[in-house]
Amino acid sequence: MRKILMGAAAALAVAAPGAALADSAEVGAHIGNIDAESGGDLDYWGLDGAYSHDFASGWTLQLDGTHESLDAGGGDLGTSYGAVNLGMRSGGHAFYGFVGLSDIVALSFTNIGVGGQLYLGNVTLNGSVGYAWGDAGGDIEVLNAHVDGTWFFTDNFGIMAEAGWAELDASGGGDNEVETLGLGGVFRFTGSPVAINLNYRNVDTDSTELDVWQIGFTYHIGTGSERERSQSGASWNGAENLYRSTLYGIF
Repeated sequence: MRKILMGAAAALAVAAPGAALADSAEVGAHIGNIDAESGGDLDYWGLDGAYSHDFASGWTLQLDGTHESLDAGGGDLGTSYGAVNLGMRSGGHAFYGFVGLSDIVALSFTNIGVGGQLYLGNVTLNGSVGYAWGDAGGDIEVLNAHVDGTWFFTDNFGIMAEAGWAELDASGGGDNEVETLGLGGVFRFTGSPVAINLNYRNVDTDSTELDVWQIGFTYHIGTGSERERSQSGASWNGAENLYRSTLYGIF
């Protein structure tokens, strides 16, 4: 059931856009690498999906999710999340809450949080706070805060910077603090729904330091440019940031 729920966002991203002209969606794939200073190097690939529906009253519903497979050198490890977001969006800002589920290397979590956006012309700012809890022979709690911003030099080319913090608290010990700094970029081909995303994250934890590289390709439905997508499409990223912070903390 959890896997079905976490896959629903990706499935709806394909199936739902025909339901209303105001809807937007995206489907994509990505590959990446996690290199740990303490030893260990993992390649991974993933599939992404998101769907956003704007109601006439200003309310917006978004579904989003990811499934990833990490190559552990002797077998693949599956990780995934799915989330439902509900909030208000206007021409200058947005505010939303989210609930969801995630499975990270056989550990299951329930996720909740809030987030917001500011739209400043050619700049889009994101901020979110999230909380996750799970049970792995003992309670695990995760608190996460994250901010990022993208400067669009053109409507289809932007540079992103991000900063995040998370704390994992395990009742059986093994607490971990996670600090993330990152840079990235996005480019969409003019007149095309296809975009390329590239990002790098340096993740500093109590036990190790991670260098994370990722490149992705996304097919967009219902938005004409990357700036439009960031300010009126399926761009709320609080649930994904909580998922990634939890993954890095467990790593």
